Amino acid sequence: MSCARIALILALWIPLYSFAGTQDWLNIHGGLSGWHFSALNEINSNNVSRLRTAWLHEPENVTEALTSFPVAAGGLLAYCAEADQIWVLDGATGKVRWHTKVAETGESSALINSGCRGLAIDRGILFFAGAGGRVIAFNLNNGGVRWDVRLWPKGTRKSSLNGPPLIVQDRLIVGTTPSNSEHGELLGLNIKNGAEVWRLDLVGGPKTGGSQARWNALDTWTVPNSSVPQITASGVAAAMPGAYDERSGTLYWGTGSPYPLFDNAGSSFKTHGVRPGDNLYSGGLLGIDPMSGEIRFWHQELPHENWVLDSAQSESLLIERKGIRYIVHPNRTGYVFVYGSDLRLLRVWQASKNSNFVSGIDRVTGALKDRKDFNAGEQKGLCPLVDGAFPGLPGAYSPKTGLIYKVAAEWCMDVSLDDPAHPDFSAQHAYLGGKVTPIPPQNERARGHLDARDPLTGSKVWTVDFPEPPLASILATSGDLVFVADGRGSLQAFNAGTGLKLWKDSQQSGYAGGVMSYEADGHQFIIAVSGWDVRRHPAYAKLFGAPFYNDRPTHSVLRAYRLP
Repeated sequence: MSCARIALILALWIPLYSFAGTQDWLNIHGGLSGWHFSALNEINSNNVSRLRTAWLHEPENVTEALTSFPVAAGGLLAYCAEADQIWVLDGATGKVRWHTKVAETGESSALINSGCRGLAIDRGILFFAGAGGRVIAFNLNNGGVRWDVRLWPKGTRKSSLNGPPLIVQDRLIVGTTPSNSEHGELLGLNIKNGAEVWRLDLVGGPKTGGSQARWNALDTWTVPNSSVPQITASGVAAAMPGAYDERSGTLYWGTGSPYPLFDNAGSSFKTHGVRPGDNLYSGGLLGIDPMSGEIRFWHQELPHENWVLDSAQSESLLIERKGIRYIVHPNRTGYVFVYGSDLRLLRVWQASKNSNFVSGIDRVTGALKDRKDFNAGEQKGLCPLVDGAFPGLPGAYSPKTGLIYKVAAEWCMDVSLDDPAHPDFSAQHAYLGGKVTPIPPQNERARGHLDARDPLTGSKVWTVDFPEPPLASILATSGDLVFVADGRGSLQAFNAGTGLKLWKDSQQSGYAGGVMSYEADGHQFIIAVSGWDVRRHPAYAKLFGAPFYNDRPTHSVLRAYRLP
């Protein structure tokens, strides 16, 4: 695409938005709009080639890969890791200010090693949601505990709170990642003392609320008055924070997949199989009152989802153009849903080439066309792979260019369903209900690509190919930059408007965590969290070989960059 064409597109679509600089990064997305965008511009497209390592921090007693999203405020940087460990560092030097391990003796190793995803900061207080069900407020400066609450008794739940919290007004919002036998939940806590204000069951639905919310969601997991036996509905994670619209006071939050994911009912899924029905509130987007937990609006993008694990665990982007608010929600199937503020569907566009689980999605009604639901036995050549066409952490949106930056994957799978008469209770089969073999798309290689698109139409401005799909989060900045970290250990910076590669740094370990920016000691820093774990991403060894074999060591590092 010509430079003149790019300039025309940007001139037409740049939103009317004031992005005054801020030095802090307070939650997983930096702010409440879900953008993963930094307004800092000391590091920009003219000088990024001079970017150098400022400091690095290697956490002790960490054997799992880091998937954390660091947060920063007042020149301090905070992040978390396995065993519910927390570090607070001097943002300018990387020196440890304080460190604590929250997990207690006797906590399930499956929980404490589930990988803490992140923290949140508000007015000098650091908020942590732990895998074992504890939520703690610390003084950011010295680690003093303000309050410490348990959302369920020690040792009684298998759900994890490894998702980052989100602060909206005086509510701390946390979501769970359920085990194969638990319901996903979203909870609103009083930010002053941690007291539970509301709890939303994402399988059973709310017991009270507006006219829409009074629908008993559990009825969409079973078929009353039929020969279908009562089933145990489970799943629907809510660990990835959404976006908040302060104008309407609505919190938008994506929901994950039902368990087990694969169901052998075929086209009779409404009345047969392991979880008959549409399975609300899985596979969609909710509009919630953050003060009461009431569901104001919802749209189920994938009724009775059957293909991609935690398909709705992607970011929600709140975007304004010409005074109109839009919600843009990339679903992990590779489709992007565009809504009005009341979750009325406006458009659906597709980011991945290789997708055949449906022939398409109606752009007005959202109906899935020609579903490929499972029958007993094997399903060959289903695209995308169960990891998703959007397999990584959040993409980014720049209010300066008006573009969304998102990694899409081109890969597929063969699926062999479990025999219901002889169930497999191993971890993977409990969640999936079958065995997955990763394969490349027909007549082409598996790969990834970073696309810059108009978020409302899907119109592509530029694209960059990668030999494997990068999984780390994407960072866009006001310095006309987009940062991408890949599984091979490369952190790269591209021009946000043209896609021209401007800088690259290579390290020994791949990236699958957060990339963000903050200010300390009067300078802008870029942080990238490395630590690739081959056990968490087995498809990479199968499809891409070296350097993703099982003997690759985990090496977790926080690396900070700044200009000399």
